[in-house]
Amino acid sequence: MSLTNCKICKSKTIFKFEKMVLKKYLVRYYCCPKCDFIQAELPYPLEEAYADAIVEKDTGVLFRNILLAEKADLILKKNFNCRAKFLDFAGGYGVLTRLMRDKGYNFKSYDRFCKNLFSQQFLANDFIDSNEKYELITALEIFEHLENPLATIGLLAQKAKAILFTTELIPENQDLKNWHYLSTDTGQHIVFYSSKTFEYLAQQLGFYYYTDQVSLHLFSKAKIKNLIFLKNNNKLIKAIQFLKLGINFVRFLPKAQFAINADSKLSE
Repeated sequence: MSLTNCKICKSKTIFKFEKMVLKKYLVRYYCCPKCDFIQAELPYPLEEAYADAIVEKDTGVLFRNILLAEKADLILKKNFNCRAKFLDFAGGYGVLTRLMRDKGYNFKSYDRFCKNLFSQQFLANDFIDSNEKYELITALEIFEHLENPLATIGLLAQKAKAILFTTELIPENQDLKNWHYLSTDTGQHIVFYSSKTFEYLAQQLGFYYYTDQVSLHLFSKAKIKNLIFLKNNNKLIKAIQFLKLGINFVRFLPKAQFAINADSKLSE
């Protein structure tokens, strides 16, 4: 497919801007006027960007996994069969799978490029070739890495009733050339989506589309109800998240105090 064709809807794209990537490659970015998708041309081999599957500068890995585990737990309990099978696609170190299994869910992890450290006994290495179906598949910060997003997302859609994923939406009224999410230092982020892009994709794949308007998204075959995805209700969502953070902090204090006391006794 030509670089001038959108990887999502195949419409002709328009040159948007160019940016230096990996400090040595001048990369051109194209925008689709039909679905608002943005894609980067690749004048460099992706293998160079993926010398390490998870880059050293990505210090938010654990936080993102913990946060998604909490949100996924809320969504699954209210809308899905919690006793069914689940999968974390491109699951990296296996953190999310471990967290979700600790919450009682039958999660497995699949990743071709990263060594699983935390859930090695729960791998789904045959995911691509297997006929296994899942209640829901998670994909944490994956979609922006996809060289062929339509094929990959289409595959996930065939294997699950729902896809819960995170990726930052293209911001409105902002100089995209200086958008942090381009991740030019790593060269790993090569495609970017708007809510319009995902609405188009959902329609093509037969899903309902839900979003928090920032970075959390859900494709679902069935309609769901959850405060996390209430449109135009960001203040309420932030209030709920702040309240949960406070509750979790209070729960954490006794454990933290125990750990401090235990450490002080060991050092005596």
